[in-house]
Amino acid sequence: MENPNPNFKTIQLVYSSLIFGVIAFLLFTASSVKQMFFSYLDGSPFAFLVPVFFIAGVFLSPFLFKKSMANIHKDESLYAKLTKYQGANIMRGAPLEAAGLMAVAAFMMTANTYYLIFMFAAVFMMIAYFPTKIKFSNSVELSMEDQEKLNQL
Repeated sequence: MENPNPNFKTIQLVYSSLIFGVIAFLLFTASSVKQMFFSYLDGSPFAFLVPVFFIAGVFLSPFLFKKSMANIHKDESLYAKLTKYQGANIMRGAPLEAAGLMAVAAFMMTANTYYLIFMFAAVFMMIAYFPTKIKFSNSVELSMEDQEKLNQL
């Protein structure tokens, strides 16, 4: 593999689609919800489920990422490392996306904007975890040749 740039752009595109999915669902939902209100004690089961999903996503996200990253070995090709890094990023983003989608679904069913706090927190965390070349090189043990290829982009 000569140029890892297309593969890295694919990683970023896939991860961006996770973020965009939550935001698009919010925009679709917000356009159809009437008479919104804010209350952290609305009596619905979502008052318990959404925070639990969010907390589970916060703890699962880095755990799954680290577990997936453990499968990347120094002697693999840069292409193989990028492919596994893409999978690890999906594993890191998926629990947060699920938490964000659950929060939007709760908002859709109850019209309570309280749940959007959890959605925005999940999206913020997903943005903070957005894959960059620097994060990749810090997360994966690269040979000098792989580092040079990555730096040429």
